[in-house]
Amino acid sequence: MMTAIVAIAVVGAILQGLFITVEHQKKFVAADVLKGLAAACFVAVGTIGFLTTRNDAKVNTNVDEYGNPTGETIDRGFAHMEGVRHRTAHIWIAREVNGKWQVLLQKRAQTKDSFPGRYDTSSAGHIQAGDEPLESAIRELEEELGITASPEELKYAGTFNIKYEKEFHNKLFKDNEIAFVYVYLGEIDIDDITVQEEELECVEWFDLEETYNECLVHNQKFCVPVKGLETARQYLQSMNK
Repeated sequence: MMTAIVAIAVVGAILQGLFITVEHQKKFVAADVLKGLAAACFVAVGTIGFLTTRNDAKVNTNVDEYGNPTGETIDRGFAHMEGVRHRTAHIWIAREVNGKWQVLLQKRAQTKDSFPGRYDTSSAGHIQAGDEPLESAIRELEEELGITASPEELKYAGTFNIKYEKEFHNKLFKDNEIAFVYVYLGEIDIDDITVQEEELECVEWFDLEETYNECLVHNQKFCVPVKGLETARQYLQSMNK
């Protein structure tokens, strides 16, 4: 299924490129055909990805404005289709090099239903019904990056809210979450990391302050939630006082 999604996405990108070229040549009938085919590919990617997500959906707990579970469970696909508030765990992997903090960012897979191909939080995921934020954070690190962390190694930094609506693959994606932020300072060798290929392509170290400034001006290379980065940044700065 994942191979098919990638193939369709590649075909869609090629058709989109051909559409732009043909349109510049003022061959408008051909351009319209290519545009329609490219759009169909992107719709197919979004639909297949959405159905795959729903079939493999993690069950989340609907929460109140303070992040307290209401007892109602929902699946991930429904949460992002209707914008239902839910909890997530965000983990920032950091290291200090020559007196400056660096953060490890993951490059999201092209098949993701939101912000494909952009650099994001080190690791993050939905908190399943019945789970607590800390155990979810530990699980996400293991699943996405192959990092085994103990509860003591994850330092709680705070929470923040995320709420937006944006179209991806010609499909509306609604996010409404309360994110629990943790910082992990364990020694990391990128070469030893095992990435979860359906979630991300690779990981890379970035200077914390440079990344923060780029995110403030909405550099499209990143999709890092600024409030989440601020929360981790404040925690790391407090360590140097």
